[in-house]
Amino acid sequence: LEADKPNMIATALSMQGHAAWLGAKAGPMIGLSRAAQRDNRASPGVRALAVQQEARGIALTGEAEIADIDRKFDQAEKLAAQAAEAPGDEPPWIYFFSRDYLILQRGLAYRLTGDYAKANELLTAGLSAMPSDLRQADWVASRYLLQLAVNHAKSGEVDTACALAQEINIIARQTYSEALRAAVISFHMRLSQKWPGNPHVAELGEAIR
Repeated sequence: LEADKPNMIATALSMQGHAAWLGAKAGPMIGLSRAAQRDNRASPGVRALAVQQEARGIALTGEAEIADIDRKFDQAEKLAAQAAEAPGDEPPWIYFFSRDYLILQRGLAYRLTGDYAKANELLTAGLSAMPSDLRQADWVASRYLLQLAVNHAKSGEVDTACALAQEINIIARQTYSEALRAAVISFHMRLSQKWPGNPHVAELGEAIR
């Protein structure tokens, strides 16, 4: 604030909103995301990140209308298009941001509404558009691949859920991520309890030993 750097101020507020997302606190997440959008001097990309985060916060309330969520994501899409027209005006710390990223975030929002089919469609599309090296990152596996696997399990698609868990397990080993490996083990335990005799679940169990 003292330096009067709009992008940094908006990002700081947005990251506080992200902390609220990690704690599943919808109110602070929405409020902080809205605060991050107030200064129009902030770049379109920075504001787009705040808008899509607000949309996920709205979904997190459990009382959201799909139309309200879509309206916010459509707004984020327009800002992302503006950012793509002048990438040099964007701060370097949002290097990961793209329109494909918005597809993934919209998928997370749809998951919160219980529309697993649409969420799976969006998450699959976003992951398919990612460069192969980025898809192998542990944060991609924990944020998106794991959520996609859980969605398929909730839909009863055990074979697909296990195939995704196998991919996550490989990433966990390659990146030496103990947290990711623990998440796969926990997921396998839940699958084993619900489908104790399923061969795909048994194969996953062998892989994670």
